[in-house]
Parts: sequence; C-alpha cells; structure tokens
Amino acid sequence: MPEKPEVITVSKVLEKRIIGKRISDVNIYWDNIIANCDVKSFKEKIKGQVINSITTRGKFIVVYLDDYSLLFHLRMEGKFFFRTKGDELNKHEHVVFIFDDNSEMRFHDVRKFGKVYLVNKEDTYKVAPLSMLGYEFDDKELSVSYLLSRFKNKKLPIKSVLLDQSIITGIGNIYDNEILFLCKINPYKSACLLSEVDCSNIIK
Repeated sequence: MPEKPEVITVSKVLEKRIIGKRISDVNIYWDNIIANCDVKSFKEKIKGQVINSITTRGKFIVVYLDDYSLLFHLRMEGKFFFRTKGDELNKHEHVVFIFDDNSEMRFHDVRKFGKVYLVNKEDTYKVAPLSMLGYEFDDKELSVSYLLSRFKNKKLPIKSVLLDQSIITGIGNIYDNEILFLCKINPYKSACLLSEVDCSNIIK
C-alpha cells in the first residue's frame, strides 16, 4: 500500500498531467470503487468540472475541482494510466475520466480495493474520510505531549498504534518499521510505556 511519500510522488505527477483540464464525462465499470455516493450522482456532479489543484492528506490524493473534491485512496494496487479517448479498455481500468481534449485518466486497480470519494469542496476536511485523520508528519501540532496523550491508554504494541491513521496519518508498514528501527524502540513494546524521549524520536 502506498504510504505518504509515494502518495506525494503520485500527486506531483498528476499535477503535471491534469491541472486545468475539464471533465467532459466519466465511465465507471466497478461501482464499488465509488465510496460515498451512488454512481449516477457521481457522474452527474463531476461532468463539466475543471481540475484546479491537487494535494494530499495522509494516504489520500485530494483533487480540487470547481465545486467538489475528488479523493483517491490507492490501497494495495491503485494507479493511474493516461490514454487517448477510444483506446482499448484494460479489464482492470475501473473508472475512466474523459477530458475535453479527448485524453483520459484511468484508475487501474487489479484487486479492486481502491476507493474514490466525491465531497463538496467546502466540506473537504469536515466530513469523512479526511475528518477522521490525525496530524501529518510535518504538522506543528504533532508534539511530544500530543503523542503521550494518545498513547497513554493504549496497551497495544507501538507498531500497531503507529498504523492508526487517526493519530499520525500517512504511515504504513514500511515506514512504521523504519521509524521504530531508527528510534531503537521494540515494535512489540506497549504504546502506553513509551517515554518522552521515545515520542520525540518518533516525531524526528
């Protein structure tokens, strides 16, 4: 599953390819990928919207349109391919965004775990899923006292707790392992037993 650095990389590539493009249509071939609204509503709302900017929140790619925000979670296999309108459809290309220049962006997901959300632009960070996320790795509010308060009642291993996206968002298994290795923290140590020094090192 892509973690924060990989999600940032994908978002930067998308910025170069789709900023300023207008969505003329969208075809959906696997309804379950659309997470928070019905397919008909999704298609109706997105037509005619222009892609204005792209950022990330945790493991989500956030695409700002005129009136809405598109949120992509790549999960295990999700990726984007760029095609010309009319190119043969791959069986794993489940959502196809057609732009007014006849180019296409196709959301490709072999295992069908990926998700696409559409939310009102003004509510982007006020509603799930983004409202449920914790601090980013570089947030000024990510402090030792914050981590101590979030860890104090958690007897689970710190390795499991660091994967909790409501505490620090964007960490997956690989970076979880690397963080704990560099901090010299036993991954099986209960989170509630971590010291101020441990928490400071995790933030670093």
